[in-house]
Amino acid sequence: MEKIFVISDYDKRMDDVTTLEMLSKAAELAKASQSKVVLFSARDDFFDASVKTVAYYGADIIYAVCSESPVSSSVYRVVLSDLIRRDMPKCVIFTDSETGKEISARLSIMLDCGLTADCVDIILDNSGEYVFIRTALNDSVVARIKGDKQAVKMTTVKKGAIPLRKREVDPNLTEVYDLACSYKESWLNGLGLFEILQEIAEEEVEAVDISKSKILFCAGRGIQNKESLDLLFALAEKIGAQVACSRSLVDDGIMPRERQVGQSGKSVSPSIYFALGVSGACQHIVGIKNAGFVIAVNTDPRAPIFSFADYSIIADAKAVIREMYNKSTALNVRHASGLVYKS
Repeated sequence: MEKIFVISDYDKRMDDVTTLEMLSKAAELAKASQSKVVLFSARDDFFDASVKTVAYYGADIIYAVCSESPVSSSVYRVVLSDLIRRDMPKCVIFTDSETGKEISARLSIMLDCGLTADCVDIILDNSGEYVFIRTALNDSVVARIKGDKQAVKMTTVKKGAIPLRKREVDPNLTEVYDLACSYKESWLNGLGLFEILQEIAEEEVEAVDISKSKILFCAGRGIQNKESLDLLFALAEKIGAQVACSRSLVDDGIMPRERQVGQSGKSVSPSIYFALGVSGACQHIVGIKNAGFVIAVNTDPRAPIFSFADYSIIADAKAVIREMYNKSTALNVRHASGLVYKS
Protein backbone atom coordinates (compact mmCIF):
# COMPACT_ATOMS: atom_id res chain seq x y z
CA MET A 1 0.00 0.00 0.00
CA GLU A 2 1.23 3.50 -0.83
CA LYS A 3 2.28 5.79 2.00
CA ILE A 4 2.15 9.49 2.79
CA PHE A 5 4.80 10.72 5.23
CA VAL A 6 4.19 13.56 7.68
CA ILE A 7 7.37 14.87 9.34
CA SER A 8 7.01 16.55 12.70
CA ASP A 9 9.76 18.83 14.01
CA TYR A 10 12.21 16.88 16.16
CA ASP A 11 12.48 19.79 18.60
CA LYS A 12 8.71 20.07 19.24
CA ARG A 13 6.01 17.85 20.69
CA MET A 14 4.62 15.27 18.29
CA ASP A 15 1.07 16.63 18.82
CA ASP A 16 2.01 20.22 17.99
CA VAL A 17 -0.91 21.93 16.22
CA THR A 18 1.09 22.34 12.98
CA THR A 19 1.69 18.59 12.86
CA LEU A 20 -2.02 17.96 13.46
CA GLU A 21 -2.85 20.25 10.52
CA MET A 22 -0.53 18.27 8.24
CA LEU A 23 -1.99 14.99 9.48
CA SER A 24 -5.50 16.26 8.73
CA LYS A 25 -4.53 16.93 5.10
CA ALA A 26 -2.59 13.65 4.82
CA ALA A 27 -5.61 11.69 6.11
CA GLU A 28 -7.82 13.37 3.48
CA LEU A 29 -5.35 12.48 0.70
CA ALA A 30 -4.87 8.95 2.02
CA LYS A 31 -8.60 8.31 1.95
CA ALA A 32 -8.76 9.40 -1.69
CA SER A 33 -5.67 7.43 -2.74
CA GLN A 34 -6.07 4.33 -0.54
CA SER A 35 -2.80 5.09 1.25
CA LYS A 36 -1.45 4.86 4.79
CA VAL A 37 -0.38 7.96 6.76
CA VAL A 38 3.03 7.61 8.41
CA LEU A 39 4.10 10.11 11.08
CA PHE A 40 7.85 10.50 11.65
CA SER A 41 8.78 11.98 15.01
CA ALA A 42 11.33 11.98 17.80
CA ARG A 43 10.59 10.09 21.00
CA ASP A 44 10.57 12.54 23.93
CA ASP A 45 8.98 12.82 27.37
CA PHE A 46 5.61 13.72 25.82
CA PHE A 47 5.59 11.01 23.17
CA ASP A 48 3.39 8.39 24.85
CA ALA A 49 0.80 11.00 25.87
CA SER A 50 0.65 12.27 22.27
CA VAL A 51 0.05 8.97 20.45
CA LYS A 52 -3.75 8.94 20.77
CA THR A 53 -4.02 12.58 19.68
CA VAL A 54 -2.05 12.12 16.47
CA ALA A 55 -3.97 8.90 15.77
CA TYR A 56 -7.26 10.79 15.88
CA TYR A 57 -5.93 13.32 13.36
CA GLY A 58 -4.66 10.81 10.83
CA ALA A 59 -1.57 8.83 11.87
CA ASP A 60 -1.88 5.14 10.93
CA ILE A 61 1.78 4.38 11.64
CA ILE A 62 4.28 6.24 13.85
CA TYR A 63 8.04 5.94 13.54
CA ALA A 64 9.87 7.38 16.55
CA VAL A 65 13.58 8.16 16.48
CA CYS A 66 15.22 7.06 19.72
CA SER A 67 18.52 8.34 21.04
CA GLU A 68 20.26 8.37 24.43
CA SER A 69 21.08 12.03 23.90
CA PRO A 70 18.68 14.66 22.50
CA VAL A 71 17.96 14.01 18.82
CA SER A 72 19.90 16.36 16.55
CA SER A 73 19.11 17.59 13.06
CA SER A 74 21.83 15.33 11.62
CA VAL A 75 20.49 12.20 13.31
CA TYR A 76 16.90 13.01 12.39
CA ARG A 77 17.76 13.69 8.77
CA VAL A 78 19.85 10.56 8.22
CA VAL A 79 17.34 8.19 9.87
CA LEU A 80 14.53 9.78 7.83
CA SER A 81 16.49 9.49 4.57
CA ASP A 82 17.01 5.75 5.19
CA LEU A 83 13.30 5.29 5.89
CA ILE A 84 12.26 7.18 2.74
CA ARG A 85 14.63 5.09 0.61
CA ARG A 86 13.11 1.94 2.08
CA ASP A 87 9.39 2.84 1.90
CA MET A 88 9.41 5.22 -1.10
CA PRO A 89 6.37 7.28 -0.03
CA LYS A 90 4.53 9.15 -2.77
CA CYS A 91 4.39 12.37 -0.76
CA VAL A 92 6.40 13.74 2.19
CA ILE A 93 4.94 16.72 4.08
CA PHE A 94 7.07 19.01 6.29
CA THR A 95 6.20 22.04 8.42
CA ASP A 96 7.24 25.50 7.22
CA SER A 97 9.25 26.08 10.41
CA GLU A 98 12.99 26.69 10.27
CA THR A 99 13.52 23.03 11.23
CA GLY A 100 11.15 21.77 8.54
CA LYS A 101 12.67 23.98 5.86
CA GLU A 102 16.23 22.96 6.72
CA ILE A 103 15.61 19.21 6.79
CA SER A 104 13.38 19.16 3.69
CA ALA A 105 15.89 21.19 1.68
CA ARG A 106 18.80 18.94 2.61
CA LEU A 107 16.80 15.76 1.98
CA SER A 108 15.63 16.94 -1.43
CA ILE A 109 19.30 17.11 -2.46
CA MET A 110 20.31 13.84 -0.75
CA LEU A 111 17.41 11.91 -2.33
CA ASP A 112 17.09 13.86 -5.60
CA CYS A 113 13.44 14.64 -4.85
CA GLY A 114 11.32 17.57 -5.94
CA LEU A 115 10.46 20.06 -3.18
CA THR A 116 7.62 22.61 -3.34
CA ALA A 117 7.83 25.14 -0.50
CA ASP A 118 5.22 27.27 1.28
CA CYS A 119 2.16 25.42 0.01
CA VAL A 120 -1.33 26.35 1.16
CA ASP A 121 -2.97 23.15 -0.06
CA ILE A 122 -2.33 19.73 -1.60
CA ILE A 123 -4.81 17.97 -3.86
CA LEU A 124 -5.01 14.93 -6.12
CA ASP A 125 -5.79 15.47 -9.79
CA ASN A 126 -7.95 13.17 -11.93
CA SER A 127 -4.98 10.93 -12.65
CA GLY A 128 -4.16 10.50 -8.96
CA GLU A 129 -1.06 12.72 -9.07
CA TYR A 130 -0.26 15.11 -6.24
CA VAL A 131 -0.71 18.80 -7.03
CA PHE A 132 0.90 21.36 -4.71
CA ILE A 133 -0.79 24.76 -4.50
CA ARG A 134 1.05 27.98 -3.64
CA THR A 135 1.27 31.53 -4.86
CA ALA A 136 4.00 32.68 -7.23
CA LEU A 137 5.32 35.72 -9.11
CA ASN A 138 5.35 37.98 -6.07
CA ASP A 139 2.00 36.58 -4.89
CA SER A 140 0.25 37.73 -8.07
CA VAL A 141 -0.93 34.26 -9.17
CA VAL A 142 -1.91 30.98 -7.52
CA ALA A 143 0.23 28.20 -8.98
CA ARG A 144 -0.53 24.48 -9.17
CA ILE A 145 2.71 22.51 -9.23
CA LYS A 146 3.24 18.85 -10.17
CA GLY A 147 6.44 16.83 -9.94
CA ASP A 148 6.35 14.54 -12.96
CA LYS A 149 9.83 12.99 -12.83
CA GLN A 150 10.37 12.22 -9.15
CA ALA A 151 8.91 9.13 -7.45
CA VAL A 152 8.89 10.95 -4.10
CA LYS A 153 7.42 14.46 -3.86
CA MET A 154 8.23 16.72 -0.93
CA THR A 155 6.52 19.87 0.32
CA THR A 156 6.45 22.32 3.19
CA VAL A 157 3.00 23.55 4.22
CA LYS A 158 2.28 26.94 5.74
CA LYS A 159 1.05 26.95 9.32
CA GLY A 160 -2.68 27.63 9.55
CA ALA A 161 -3.33 26.84 5.89
CA ILE A 162 -5.00 23.49 6.61
CA PRO A 163 -8.08 23.18 8.87
CA LEU A 164 -7.93 20.60 11.65
CA ARG A 165 -10.07 17.50 11.05
CA LYS A 166 -10.40 14.86 13.74
CA ARG A 167 -11.25 11.28 12.69
CA GLU A 168 -13.52 8.81 14.44
CA VAL A 169 -11.10 5.91 14.76
CA ASP A 170 -9.78 3.50 17.36
CA PRO A 171 -6.42 5.06 18.34
CA ASN A 172 -5.23 1.70 19.64
CA LEU A 173 -4.98 0.49 16.03
CA THR A 174 -2.17 2.95 15.27
CA GLU A 175 1.14 1.11 14.97
CA VAL A 176 4.20 2.52 16.77
CA TYR A 177 7.78 1.58 15.88
CA ASP A 178 11.00 2.82 17.48
CA LEU A 179 13.95 3.60 15.21
CA ALA A 180 17.41 3.59 16.74
CA CYS A 181 20.10 5.62 15.01
CA SER A 182 23.02 3.38 14.10
CA TYR A 183 25.19 6.35 13.16
CA LYS A 184 27.44 8.14 15.61
CA GLU A 185 27.03 11.88 15.88
CA SER A 186 30.78 12.29 15.38
CA TRP A 187 30.51 10.44 12.04
CA LEU A 188 27.55 12.53 10.95
CA ASN A 189 29.42 15.73 11.70
CA GLY A 190 32.45 14.34 9.90
CA LEU A 191 30.75 14.12 6.52
CA GLY A 192 32.56 17.31 5.59
CA LEU A 193 29.44 19.22 4.57
CA PHE A 194 29.62 21.53 7.55
CA GLU A 195 31.02 21.78 11.06
CA ILE A 196 28.96 22.70 14.12
CA LEU A 197 31.08 24.99 16.29
CA GLN A 198 28.44 25.93 18.84
CA GLU A 199 24.67 25.76 19.25
CA ILE A 200 23.01 28.80 20.83
CA ALA A 201 19.33 28.72 21.71
CA GLU A 202 17.58 31.84 20.47
CA GLU A 203 15.79 33.72 23.22
CA GLU A 204 12.09 33.42 22.63
CA VAL A 205 10.22 36.69 22.38
CA GLU A 206 6.52 36.57 23.15
CA ALA A 207 4.75 37.26 19.88
CA VAL A 208 1.14 37.49 18.79
CA ASP A 209 -0.17 34.39 17.04
CA ILE A 210 -3.14 35.59 15.01
CA SER A 211 -3.72 32.06 13.67
CA LYS A 212 -5.19 31.02 17.06
CA SER A 213 -7.81 33.77 17.28
CA LYS A 214 -11.48 32.82 16.91
CA ILE A 215 -12.44 36.41 16.05
CA LEU A 216 -10.06 38.37 13.82
CA PHE A 217 -10.19 42.00 12.68
CA CYS A 218 -8.02 42.60 9.61
CA ALA A 219 -7.01 46.18 8.84
CA GLY A 220 -6.41 47.08 5.21
CA ARG A 221 -5.19 50.13 3.36
CA GLY A 222 -8.55 51.78 4.05
CA ILE A 223 -7.75 52.32 7.76
CA GLN A 224 -4.11 53.31 7.95
CA ASN A 225 -4.55 56.27 10.30
CA LYS A 226 -3.42 55.83 13.91
CA GLU A 227 -6.74 56.87 15.47
CA SER A 228 -8.71 54.13 13.70
CA LEU A 229 -6.08 51.48 14.40
CA ASP A 230 -5.95 52.41 18.11
CA LEU A 231 -9.73 52.15 18.23
CA LEU A 232 -9.62 48.78 16.47
CA PHE A 233 -7.11 47.41 18.99
CA ALA A 234 -9.28 48.67 21.84
CA LEU A 235 -12.35 47.01 20.31
CA ALA A 236 -10.47 43.73 19.84
CA GLU A 237 -9.35 43.76 23.46
CA LYS A 238 -12.92 44.31 24.63
CA ILE A 239 -14.31 41.21 22.89
CA GLY A 240 -11.27 38.92 23.13
CA ALA A 241 -10.30 39.21 19.45
CA GLN A 242 -7.00 39.87 17.65
CA VAL A 243 -5.99 42.45 15.07
CA ALA A 244 -4.35 41.42 11.80
CA CYS A 245 -3.47 43.38 8.68
CA SER A 246 -3.01 43.17 4.94
CA ARG A 247 0.38 43.35 3.24
CA SER A 248 0.07 47.06 2.45
CA LEU A 249 0.26 48.02 6.15
CA VAL A 250 3.38 45.89 6.60
CA ASP A 251 5.07 47.33 3.50
CA ASP A 252 4.34 50.85 4.80
CA GLY A 253 5.87 50.03 8.19
CA ILE A 254 2.60 50.56 10.06
CA MET A 255 2.13 46.99 11.35
CA PRO A 256 4.59 44.14 12.07
CA ARG A 257 4.82 41.19 9.68
CA GLU A 258 3.68 38.75 12.39
CA ARG A 259 0.17 40.23 12.00
CA GLN A 260 0.02 39.95 8.21
CA VAL A 261 -2.60 37.68 6.63
CA GLY A 262 -2.06 36.19 3.16
CA GLN A 263 0.34 34.07 1.17
CA SER A 264 3.41 36.05 2.23
CA GLY A 265 2.00 36.30 5.77
CA LYS A 266 -0.07 33.82 7.75
CA SER A 267 -3.00 31.60 6.86
CA VAL A 268 -5.82 31.89 9.39
CA SER A 269 -9.07 30.06 10.12
CA PRO A 270 -11.06 32.11 12.64
CA SER A 271 -14.76 31.55 13.25
CA ILE A 272 -15.41 35.18 12.29
CA TYR A 273 -13.16 37.32 10.07
CA PHE A 274 -13.70 41.07 9.61
CA ALA A 275 -11.99 42.45 6.48
CA LEU A 276 -11.91 46.19 7.16
CA GLY A 277 -10.75 48.32 4.26
CA VAL A 278 -9.16 45.24 2.64
CA SER A 279 -9.41 45.08 -1.16
CA GLY A 280 -9.11 41.28 -1.23
CA ALA A 281 -6.44 40.43 -3.83
CA CYS A 282 -5.96 36.71 -4.59
CA GLN A 283 -2.89 36.45 -2.34
CA HIS A 284 -4.95 37.72 0.60
CA ILE A 285 -7.87 35.36 -0.12
CA VAL A 286 -5.46 32.40 -0.05
CA GLY A 287 -4.75 33.21 3.58
CA ILE A 288 -8.42 33.25 4.67
CA LYS A 289 -9.89 30.40 2.61
CA ASN A 290 -10.55 28.40 5.79
CA ALA A 291 -12.23 31.25 7.71
CA GLY A 292 -15.71 30.46 9.00
CA PHE A 293 -17.78 33.62 8.41
CA VAL A 294 -16.28 36.55 6.50
CA ILE A 295 -17.61 40.10 6.93
CA ALA A 296 -16.16 42.65 4.50
CA VAL A 297 -16.32 46.44 4.76
CA ASN A 298 -15.10 48.60 1.88
CA THR A 299 -16.10 51.83 0.14
CA ASP A 300 -15.49 50.28 -3.29
CA PRO A 301 -18.48 48.15 -4.37
CA ARG A 302 -16.20 46.38 -6.90
CA ALA A 303 -13.62 45.31 -4.31
CA PRO A 304 -12.67 41.62 -4.89
CA ILE A 305 -13.21 40.83 -1.21
CA PHE A 306 -16.97 41.12 -1.70
CA SER A 307 -17.04 38.11 -4.03
CA PHE A 308 -15.57 36.00 -1.21
CA ALA A 309 -17.38 37.50 1.80
CA ASP A 310 -20.48 36.02 3.43
CA TYR A 311 -21.68 39.50 4.45
CA SER A 312 -20.73 42.69 2.59
CA ILE A 313 -20.98 46.28 3.79
CA ILE A 314 -20.29 49.16 1.39
CA ALA A 315 -19.16 51.81 3.84
CA ASP A 316 -16.15 53.60 5.30
CA ALA A 317 -14.36 51.03 7.49
CA LYS A 318 -13.21 53.77 9.87
CA ALA A 319 -16.83 54.74 10.57
CA VAL A 320 -17.83 51.10 11.05
CA ILE A 321 -15.01 50.56 13.56
CA ARG A 322 -16.12 53.57 15.59
CA GLU A 323 -19.74 52.41 15.54
CA MET A 324 -18.78 48.90 16.69
CA TYR A 325 -16.63 50.33 19.46
CA ASN A 326 -19.41 52.64 20.65
CA LYS A 327 -21.92 49.78 20.63
CA SER A 328 -19.58 47.49 22.55
CA THR A 329 -19.06 50.23 25.15
CA ALA A 330 -22.79 50.94 25.48
CA LEU A 331 -23.56 47.22 25.91
CA ASN A 332 -20.57 46.75 28.25
CA VAL A 333 -19.25 43.83 26.19
CA ARG A 334 -16.38 41.93 27.85
CA HIS A 335 -14.28 39.17 26.29
CA ALA A 336 -17.09 37.34 24.60
CA SER A 337 -16.43 33.65 24.05
CA GLY A 338 -18.86 33.72 21.13
CA LEU A 339 -21.33 36.02 19.39
CA VAL A 340 -25.12 35.84 19.61
CA TYR A 341 -27.12 36.92 16.59
CA LYS A 342 -30.69 38.16 16.83
CA SER A 343 -32.95 38.27 13.81
